[in-house]
Amino acid sequence: MKRDNDSSNLQIPVHEKLKSRRESLGLTQQQVADIVSILVRQYQRFESGDRKLTSSTFRIGVAIADALEFDVHELVNTPSVNEYLKNKAAFEQLQAETEQEEK
Repeated sequence: MKRDNDSSNLQIPVHEKLKSRRESLGLTQQQVADIVSILVRQYQRFESGDRKLTSSTFRIGVAIADALEFDVHELVNTPSVNEYLKNKAAFEQLQAETEQEEK
């Protein structure tokens, strides 16, 4: 699991991190909502800071995933997340094959 240990990043509010990362990935709010299987309005509330992601349940889930050496995605079992991960793996494999062919 990728971790960002830059202490300056800890000063950035979570909702700003969400927006920044989403934009850097070129995703719309609707696409993120679809991947997560929530309504776009729910996601917008997270990204605006109206709703917090810092609940104890979330932190506990991540801690359990870390303790048991799971990628946190392995603990989320929804069709849309599974489909996203399958597509991501297929894309990464295709990307690796393309890089090999270019060498």
